Amino acid sequence: MYHLQNFDLVASNALVTNKYGDVLFPFYQYASSDMNRKNVMWKIFRAPTSGCCMAFKRSLLKKIHPFPGNMYMHDRWIWALACIYASTVIIDDPLILYRRHENNATNINGKDPVLLGKSQVTLAEKVRIRYILAKALLLKLLVKKRAAA
Repeated sequence: MYHLQNFDLVASNALVTNKYGDVLFPFYQYASSDMNRKNVMWKIFRAPTSGCCMAFKRSLLKKIHPFPGNMYMHDRWIWALACIYASTVIIDDPLILYRRHENNATNINGKDPVLLGKSQVTLAEKVRIRYILAKALLLKLLVKKRAAA
């Protein structure tokens, strides 16, 4: 409760479990104190965030909506706008169990990027995802600037 009283968006850690509920490892491998000290651009494009680990204040909804049509990673969109317009914090406390199993939607050819500890996405796809996010953010900022003028 303390964190939501002092920040607009809180992202917690999670414990990754297998299909039997056995804890495998924490979702975030880096200390939150290190991630929280990074600059805004690092936080937007590199911070490991997952929608299931986020809680945010209702006031942030006006800044988040509408979602861009091509933004299929809604958690990155929410996190990015919170980093720009609001106060954010990542905490080390694992507040959920993040269950992984062979039928997860994010399994790619039977390879789970979370369990492998790395993304199975190609470098080109990573660049494309970040380009989509950056373009949508710039458009949103330009529209807001024009509306204010």
